[in-house]
Amino acid sequence: MKYVLRFIINFYWNIIGNIILAILWGIAGIFFIVTIVFYDKGISCFKMARFVRKPFGKVVMFTGNNILFGYGWASTVGPVIFMVTIAVMLISFATFGGIFFIRKWERILFSTLYPFSIEIMTR
Repeated sequence: MKYVLRFIINFYWNIIGNIILAILWGIAGIFFIVTIVFYDKGISCFKMARFVRKPFGKVVMFTGNNILFGYGWASTVGPVIFMVTIAVMLISFATFGGIFFIRKWERILFSTLYPFSIEIMTR
C-alpha cells in the first residue's frame, strides 16, 4: 500500500513541473562529467535530479564533505538553480494541494545550495 501511495504522490509531484528542475540538474551533471576532473560532482548532480523527480521516501543527510566546493557552487551555478526552484515552488503552492509539500520543498531548497555535501538515502 505504501508503494502505491508513494507512486501517486510522486506522479502528482511531477505534474506540477519538477521535471524542469530535473532537466537543469541533468544539464549541470553533463557539464561536470564532460570536464572529467569533476566526474564525481556530475554523478552527484544526477542523484539530485533523481531526488527532485521522486523525493518521497527519501531522506537527506548533511555530511559536510566537499564544503569548499559547495561554496564555489553557491556562488556560480547554484543561485540559478535555486531561483528556478523557488519559482517552481511558488507555482506548486498555487495549485491545489501544493502547500502540503512544504517540507519537501524545504529539503530541496537546502539540497540545492550545497548538493555535494549531502547524502540522499531511501527510507
